[in-house]
Parts: sequence; structure tokens; C-alpha cells
Amino acid sequence: DGTTWSSLPTGAAAQLPDPRMLFVAAGWSQPGEGYAYSIDYGLYRTLDAGQHWQQVAAPVAGQVTAFVPYRACDASTINCPERLLVGTTQGLLRGQAGAGTLALAPVAGVEGYVYAVALRRTPAPTITVSAAQGLFQASGTGEVFSPVTSGDASGTVFTSLAASQTVADRLFGVTRDNAVQISQDGGQTWHDAGSGQLTRDLTQLQVGLRAATGSNTPQWAGGQNIFSTLLQTSATTDRVYVAISFPVQLFQGATGDHWQSLH
Repeated sequence: DGTTWSSLPTGAAAQLPDPRMLFVAAGWSQPGEGYAYSIDYGLYRTLDAGQHWQQVAAPVAGQVTAFVPYRACDASTINCPERLLVGTTQGLLRGQAGAGTLALAPVAGVEGYVYAVALRRTPAPTITVSAAQGLFQASGTGEVFSPVTSGDASGTVFTSLAASQTVADRLFGVTRDNAVQISQDGGQTWHDAGSGQLTRDLTQLQVGLRAATGSNTPQWAGGQNIFSTLLQTSATTDRVYVAISFPVQLFQGATGDHWQSLH
């Protein structure tokens, strides 16, 4: 659970070619399964918790922004296929996992910049996608994505999403100005989720950073010093994490009305 860490071997045969991976995600088909994506080398899959890897797809066109494995049927189904959704700056891609090469094809209707993909890992999954055109949802096999009707009238774009695993239709989202919002109706309406609690300690951290470096706006951060990202939880809890950088902070919450700092 993150108490201790060890480096995975890289560079040799059946290993990751480079330790610098853009995305890492747990698989769904079996224990020890995982995926890792590199801008330079493409998509890799492991079945033994990272000890051995196989390349399953070449680098995709555009920048990868999200990566979500999911089961396309009830978990009790024999040989239930595992599928992958890959968000990019040029649209949403979908592929089916298996042995050998993985073919990724565009998902009709979800084009342009994809910001985030959230998955509710129930026997019939609910998938929510935040794209430049707004929010889209699909259920079950994820074949057809439909726009979320009666969406946010202000046209808010969510740069990060997380779905509650225990409460149907509850979604968490982060806006472009790093405000955390919550929806109880599948994304049709949203309200603030206690963002003030998340930024309360940032002023003190920025003061310390300014004293140490002369600036609280690092050049590598592109002139910004707050990036909020929602971290998905397991299927057995309703806990959601919010990661903030720069400076780094981590919060946890369940309902969206109260956040606890973990620093």
C-alpha cells in the first residue's frame, strides 16, 4: 500500500526499455497484470507484477492523456475480454487486450482533446470521458459513447475525473482553474467539493518556496504552480485522493465535502 517501494528492472530482454514511463495502470483480467506507456517505446503489458514485460502497441499519434483498462462484460463470464481506453490529444482510442499486438482504433464521436477517463468498476462498467466537447458516457462494453445531456451550462471542462465505486452516478472532477467539483447525477450537474480546504495550506508552502528559490513559479511548470489530479480508488472503498503539485500535497476524502491532508 505504498509503505515501501523497489525499482523494477529495465533495459534487458523482457523488461521495460526505460524506467521513465508516462502512464502506469493496473489490469483487470488477473492479479499481477499491468500496463505501462512510454512516449518513445509505446505500450507494454506485464502479467507478473512488473518482472517481465511485452510490447503490445507502438506509440500512438498525439500525446496520451489517459489510460484505462476495463472488462467488457460481467466478471463471471468465461473468457471475458479486457479492453483498453486510451485518451489522446487527438481523440479516444479503444483496443482489446490479449496475446501479441494490440490494435487501437478511434472511438466514434469522441474526437479532439481527451482530458480524462473515469471508470466505475461494477460488473457493468460505467465509463465517463471528459473531452474538449464536454462529457461523454458509455455503459457495459463501452461500444457507444453518448453526450451527457443537460450538462454544465457554463461549459466547464474537467481536466481530471474520478468515479465513486460504491455510489452510483457520483463523479468527482477538477476544472481548469483547479477547483474540485462533485456530481451526484452522472455528470449532469456539479457543485463545489470543498476546494478551499485543498488550497488552504498552499500559501504557506509557496512562501517557503519563494524564500528558498526566489520564486514560487518554477520555469518547468509553465508558469503554474498548482496541478490538481484525482486518483481513482478501489472497488471496495469510496475514498478519492487529490494530488496537488507544485508544491506536492496529497488529500483524501469520500463525500467531497471534507478533505484530509496526508502530508
